[in-house]
Amino acid sequence: MDTEKLELLQRFSMLMGPKTRIDRELLKNFLVVLSLIADRDVSDELIKVLQRIS
Repeated sequence: MDTEKLELLQRFSMLMGPKTRIDRELLKNFLVVLSLIADRDVSDELIKVLQRIS
């Protein structure tokens, strides 16, 4: 994973904090963003997860 992607994940993690409850809509939005920046194989898996929780 390149540095830019890792930094994005770290920023998201810091914003959420350890005690923040992640709601379903936020999780869906995050998966969409991840699927856009991910490699092809990872993107396909994220889309499958998104379809399952929708």
